[in-house]
Amino acid sequence: MTVQASLRELADAFDCQNEEMSGYVNRKTGEVLFPVFPAELAELEEGGEVDEFSEVGDLPEEEIAKYREILNGTDWIQLPDSSTIDSHGIMRDFAESRESETETLALEVAIEGKGAFRRFKDVVGRLRLTDEWHAFKNAKHKDIARTWLESIGLGAIDD
Repeated sequence: MTVQASLRELADAFDCQNEEMSGYVNRKTGEVLFPVFPAELAELEEGGEVDEFSEVGDLPEEEIAKYREILNGTDWIQLPDSSTIDSHGIMRDFAESRESETETLALEVAIEGKGAFRRFKDVVGRLRLTDEWHAFKNAKHKDIARTWLESIGLGAIDD
């Protein structure tokens, strides 16, 4: 049987990850580990002591053990970098999905130029489309997660 990972957990990770935190999936169990902070991984990799003054000092021992597995094993696969997700394209697709021409136009104008993400969020709020936007974006992130899981030989749990 193919190992499966949670699309919901992966979609949440895709939505939140950035250059300061990323996520991993375990190829043997399907467990999703998010967030993982590169600074903490680097400290463990350099052989830093785990104490109350270290970056990882506040983490539970179980999580530190998983960080060590990430560094020393081959079971954990890092999630695709956040830059590989076309967030602008997802916003454009949402704008184009609207039945109201007024909504489509307002959203398309919002995503043009510098500050597009902030303007888009403001317009979504003003048009009272926040719940619809989050559901749409989550569905897109699940699609991305499903495709990625297939590419690394894992299955998906659509939860």
